[in-house]
Amino acid sequence: MSEFDQLAPSWDANPRRRALAQALATTIKSYWKGGRVLDFGCGTGLLSYNLLPEATQIIGVDASPKMRALFDAKSPDLKRFYATAHWPEGPFDLVCTSMTLHHIRDLSPLLERFVAALAPGGMVALADLFIEDGTFHDRGNAGVYHFGFDPWRLARELEGLGMELVALERPFTIRKHRDFPIFCLIMEARGS
Repeated sequence: MSEFDQLAPSWDANPRRRALAQALATTIKSYWKGGRVLDFGCGTGLLSYNLLPEATQIIGVDASPKMRALFDAKSPDLKRFYATAHWPEGPFDLVCTSMTLHHIRDLSPLLERFVAALAPGGMVALADLFIEDGTFHDRGNAGVYHFGFDPWRLARELEGLGMELVALERPFTIRKHRDFPIFCLIMEARGS
């Protein structure tokens, strides 16, 4: 059983996770007009279900079966709001991810996949840690491939894939033994 399967039953009970999801959703909704959503690394759906009612469909992608089951348990309609382990068919008006990228070894192919999944005028919203010293995770760094990011580097990579910067905000700070600021990078397909 994966670490995330073990954490799934108590995931939503963490007030910091709920507050982060609400802050990110508020930020995204201030730039995004609504439509079909792909939430990569969706977990229990804390971020994407906060995008309702603007989200007309939400498909979550997550490796953890227990997280997916909790995502589906929140669904108002399992034909339009569900989680899967497999990449769904696009296009999407929004591809979002929260606190997942630092667990992905090679980001470039994933970013390319995000952009390829977009509808015309679609947006990508990436939320994760700014560069940190490796002390964010309390249980060690197994499965952590990046100690945060320079969001401007991510923006430049997405610009090279045909995206334009919409916003780079710092909507939340996770307070632990020190403050860990979270960025939200929002990019839009060019020519929209």
